[in-house]
Amino acid sequence: MGFVFLLMLAAMVGVGVWAFATDAGKRAEYLAEWRASPISTTATLVFVALTLLFFACVFVPPLGMVEIRIDRERWHLWSLTGITLIGYVAVVLVVMLVLESRRESEKKRRRGR
Repeated sequence: MGFVFLLMLAAMVGVGVWAFATDAGKRAEYLAEWRASPISTTATLVFVALTLLFFACVFVPPLGMVEIRIDRERWHLWSLTGITLIGYVAVVLVVMLVLESRRESEKKRRRGR
């Protein structure tokens, strides 16, 4: 199931990159979306890249066995991308909760006037 997800995600990324490279209309659309909300678009791209790299490392053993040295310890690439992906999702959830609570408190404050 994970391998099928990897293939589907890779196909979606490939189609998006191909459209960006070959179609001027799509390129303008993608860039307009990025200009409208650069933080959200960049966050989505980071999430897709981390997810794709994690599943690629899990299902392609030579890629997953790449070791990265961090402070005298060696980490496999798949474990680093997995840990980073979990941390990324946690940060996004906290930010979403904080923003939602701010919106709710702003609504309550406006109703009180």
